[in-house]
Amino acid sequence: MMGVSIRIILDLVKFHLGEFLHSKPGTVSTLGGYLFTLVYAAAGVSFWRGVWLVMRFDIGEREVQLTVMIIGGLAVLIFSGVACTLISSPLAICQDKHENIFMVSTFFQRTPENKRWFVTDVLFTNIIVRVLIVMCWWSLWSLEDNVLIPNLIGIKDDKIAYDSVLLGYFLTVIVAVMDRLLVNYPFSK
Repeated sequence: MMGVSIRIILDLVKFHLGEFLHSKPGTVSTLGGYLFTLVYAAAGVSFWRGVWLVMRFDIGEREVQLTVMIIGGLAVLIFSGVACTLISSPLAICQDKHENIFMVSTFFQRTPENKRWFVTDVLFTNIIVRVLIVMCWWSLWSLEDNVLIPNLIGIKDDKIAYDSVLLGYFLTVIVAVMDRLLVNYPFSK
């Protein structure tokens, strides 16, 4: 609950904080941006872990429920046109430029000019869209745990899950290469 609360507060002040820091000298602006990113990322991790815990207790880890969750979540995200947000925290490669850090990144892209719509947009993004994204990733990772070498997370285990390590490095290389290729395409500008 703390993670989503901090993310909502940071999303609400992001626009004004960006304008404030932009008017400051370069070092202050850069350090402020990095500090904001650090707090935002830490709140994101807390948010993800909270949703995972709720999912584990409410949905469970059986394959039928996980499959329904991932198919349903993907269908809603694709239908609503935000499937590209699935490439977020675990895989996205982002350049920490001042313009990128404080850019409005909510579902409806509202700015604080219309306060009511802006607050609604921030709440909808954090409570619906981001939870749905976490549900899709959690379902995928839980299904993956059923397929690859069983390794109980949080319990001391002498085995290393080499399949997960290799899969993680392989996907990281693919994402890094795709990031470099797609940055140069006209539709990504």
